[in-house]
Amino acid sequence: MKSNRNLAIVAAVVVALALAQPAAAQVVQTPIKTNKIPQFVDPLPLLVTGIPIVDGTTPAMISICEFQTEILPAGSLGKNTPAPKTWVWGYQIGDTCLPDPGHSYIGPVVVAERGTPTNLTFINQLPNADPYSMGLPNPSNVLAFTQNTDQTMHWADPLNFQNNGCSHALSEGYLVPSPDCQLNYTGPVAAAVHLHGGEVPPDLDGGPDSWWTPDGDYRGHGYYTREVAELPDLDLPANQAEFRAGVLVYNQNLDGVGEAAGYYLSQGTAWSADPNIDRATYVYPNTQEAANIWFHDHVLGMTRLNVYAGIAGAYVITDDANVNAALHNPAELVPLVIQDRMFDTNGQLFFGAGGTTPEHPWWIPEFIGDVIVVNGKAWPYLNVEAKKYRFLFLNGSNARAYEVRLKDITNDLPAPSMWVIGTDGGFLDTPALIDNNAMPPQKLVVMPGERYEVVIDFSNVAAGTILRMENTAGTPFPFGEKVNGSTTKRVMEFRVVADPALVAATATEFDPATMSPSLHPIEPLGGLTPLVRRQLTLNEIVSPLTGTPLEALLNNTKWNGLQVIEDGPPHTIQPRTDFDGTLPDYLDPTYYSELPDEGTVEHWEIINITADAHPIHLHLVQFQILERRPIDPACYNAIYNTDFPGGLFAPGYGPPNDYNIANTDGAVGGNPAVSPCFVGPPLPPENFENGWKDTAVAYPDQVTKIAVRWAPTDIPSTVTDITQLGYPFDPNHGHGYVWHCHILDHEDSEMMRPPAVWTNDSFAGPRTFVKGIDY
Repeated sequence: MKSNRNLAIVAAVVVALALAQPAAAQVVQTPIKTNKIPQFVDPLPLLVTGIPIVDGTTPAMISICEFQTEILPAGSLGKNTPAPKTWVWGYQIGDTCLPDPGHSYIGPVVVAERGTPTNLTFINQLPNADPYSMGLPNPSNVLAFTQNTDQTMHWADPLNFQNNGCSHALSEGYLVPSPDCQLNYTGPVAAAVHLHGGEVPPDLDGGPDSWWTPDGDYRGHGYYTREVAELPDLDLPANQAEFRAGVLVYNQNLDGVGEAAGYYLSQGTAWSADPNIDRATYVYPNTQEAANIWFHDHVLGMTRLNVYAGIAGAYVITDDANVNAALHNPAELVPLVIQDRMFDTNGQLFFGAGGTTPEHPWWIPEFIGDVIVVNGKAWPYLNVEAKKYRFLFLNGSNARAYEVRLKDITNDLPAPSMWVIGTDGGFLDTPALIDNNAMPPQKLVVMPGERYEVVIDFSNVAAGTILRMENTAGTPFPFGEKVNGSTTKRVMEFRVVADPALVAATATEFDPATMSPSLHPIEPLGGLTPLVRRQLTLNEIVSPLTGTPLEALLNNTKWNGLQVIEDGPPHTIQPRTDFDGTLPDYLDPTYYSELPDEGTVEHWEIINITADAHPIHLHLVQFQILERRPIDPACYNAIYNTDFPGGLFAPGYGPPNDYNIANTDGAVGGNPAVSPCFVGPPLPPENFENGWKDTAVAYPDQVTKIAVRWAPTDIPSTVTDITQLGYPFDPNHGHGYVWHCHILDHEDSEMMRPPAVWTNDSFAGPRTFVKGIDY
């Protein structure tokens, strides 16, 4: 907490609160009575009929749209009332936004083939954030977005050239924002597209600074679209498919001959200069192993709202040569995108009624909804036959974790167990049983951003049986408030139906008890000697005014890497001499602390000294969880705090010591060694985590140790020659990647950092995916 030095400031801001309320009144939203919403009324949206599919082998256009869809069932707004239409944002196939496309807001599912690049042009057609009719055309109807934008976050800030003046004032110690900073944003809405789990060049990663607005007038400094050395001749048939009408490219004009450098839009038979950019073309290499990855919005400081509004889809990479033939048909995969939402009495998305601390007038530490939505439907059901099914579990919630199992509510008999056959980054060598008959029954834990492919066998379940998927995870996870037994404990239902003809028509069924899903064994990283060992903390900062969470940080470091010295207000904001600084083409520099070398192995030890679990996600790489080890938090906090100047923890200061000087554990990161505070032996990962992961659960009072190899996952672990370890692309272009907590409300409030991957200059292999040629 603050010293007495700030008591006068606290007294002054209490008065200021009465004078600094937003000038425009909010649209009043009244939360619906959740226990009055009918459950298990609507069928689960499935592929093709409820969730569109994109063929990733041919170029496609995908628009980011506002539209209406039915999430809640009939009767939700009162007895005998029709199903309400809810305004949402989401992806639609093509260059036209339909007001009611007739499908879920979740999706589409892009089905790509390994080795065949996927060319997608994303078109931002979102309306303006103008809930108070302040003159902009086409105002948005999604109140969950328009009434919760918070300009005190470190965010995209399109109209102010990414300057973030409101955020800077808070960092400098002015505890309550000015009246202007308390207003919601009312300009054009920015969007970004991140391929979560994708092994892609940094230009195509869709990171937090890659955003652009619908009118094209504002773009983040990380914005990218497909580059070409020179415009191709559209009269050539070979180019028609790759550069069909609507594809956008940036013409480099390297030789100075022909059309000038700049953006051009394909008309199908000719190119036209395009000064107004509302789209971006990404060509994904698809060189990684078969995996169920996904894509979603990732705008700096706005991810929580854009994803909550609905901007998310799935991306399946197939690899027939290295996957069991029984798993080759992606159409047999049933996606289960699980989210929690809130609704008002008009059936519209509700995000809250303001922030929990005056420093951030609209941000809340963790959004927790009271309606469970699967594939865009509240508490749906699925009719299943007496056979095996493959499900893709994807946690698309802002903050809620799920511990799921099946329960037989018809006969009170043991329900089927689950077999996990795939994790975030690919298939397991051996399926992992989650035994529903164990005592106590085992559960699958899925935190935001995680995916698991699961087989459930309904063969021995009697027709007419109803199996309910239940969730028992506390919120915040794992020690927080327990779920409501009549609402948030319930996820969906499976209804077993008798249809022998359909069962007999099933050609192949993957049997996890006897078959291996992958023909390509996982390359173990645990035995490789790391070049670098990092110990990095997870920190929660509380408000000096209210004692409630103010922000979350990785290694006590702000997003931009600048150091906060509490000597004011105003606080001194300065670079750290142990971070590597760079100045992008916008107002603020970025200072990097994690600087891995391409081709090397690193051990990251995530020290969670907060009270909650955090799903930690790394872009570009898939990693392996080696162990988790419990610590005494009082022990570690004592030695940790002592290392700060004056012996007191300093929020936003960065790690207390020089980042690059190893501690007595031999780890860099600027923190004291954690080993003196271990209170138990290492704990192995759960059996369903023994594969490639891009998101790992870091539990409180534990050190989560992961092995990260900055190279493709399919390179054998026996290859240690650095000249053979590299990506098919240069990983050191653009503005780099990020690592962050995948609780969206946390990553929007500074719990995100940008690593820079140094190119392996010794790599002897060819770069087969080259900027300006292939993308």
